[in-house]
Amino acid sequence: MKQRLILAAGVIALCTAVSSEAAVIIDMSQVGADVVAQGSGNLNLAALGPPIPAGTGTAAMSPSSGFLVLVPGSGDVYLPPVSPASFGTLGLATASANTGNVFGLALGQMLLPTGYITGTNLAMTATWAGASNASLGVTPGTYTWSWGAGATADYVQLNVNAAPTPEPETYALFAFGIGATEWLRRRKRKAPNADA
Repeated sequence: MKQRLILAAGVIALCTAVSSEAAVIIDMSQVGADVVAQGSGNLNLAALGPPIPAGTGTAAMSPSSGFLVLVPGSGDVYLPPVSPASFGTLGLATASANTGNVFGLALGQMLLPTGYITGTNLAMTATWAGASNASLGVTPGTYTWSWGAGATADYVQLNVNAAPTPEPETYALFAFGIGATEWLRRRKRKAPNADA
């Protein structure tokens, strides 16, 4: 019984892992035949200067110049002091789909919704259909845009995953396999012993 509870807790933890930090985390992975970037979290802007009204019209990335816009639109630009120069080798690639809050990163710039209030949750997704990290020139690794110190420190982190991310159906099949294995194990234990 204890082993089953530990196994169940482990599966739940894997499926529902959530970051408790006040930051925006973006995971970029191969999902089926597409590259998908999903970001969520909230930010503390106390250490950043006043915003500059701006906007962008295209969801796109340029890994060689550290440019990533998940959701375009009118917003405010902030200037985080520390940002990666690049997260790959190739130039501009336009996303095929996107949804969520206005959000973008470029060398020394961060685009957020107009009037963003510190601590407000953000969620955004962009998809590059029929692409791979290699075809987009994205280098696997972790890239961080950061600012502030102490209580005002915060960051945006881009995690580019090297291995393909299983599609949701894979998790369902995994859960089915665990359930079927447990059912067979119980059935075998309850079956009368032919030698007795």
